[in-house]
Amino acid sequence: MSGFSILLLVALALLLWNWLRRRSSGVRSGFRGGAQSERQLAKRVGRGPADRLIQQLQQRHPERSRDWCADKALFDLERDRATEPMDCFGPSG
Repeated sequence: MSGFSILLLVALALLLWNWLRRRSSGVRSGFRGGAQSERQLAKRVGRGPADRLIQQLQQRHPERSRDWCADKALFDLERDRATEPMDCFGPSG
């Protein structure tokens, strides 16, 4: 095997290892970081509800950090709002 082939194999192995490591750690492309997620969540739902959402997630996922829980709460909120049907006619009454 030539030196170039070995170098190419090592580079591919490192790329694969990095991809698998990022995938298994739960890193999403939209990850904001905990402090930013907490601020964004509090801005959308208020400080009290944001803290309660984060605490609920911490109880369900005790192995995860508060930052992860804040990001997950924001992700869930965005997902739920995206799938919520729009009411074009306002409140019925």
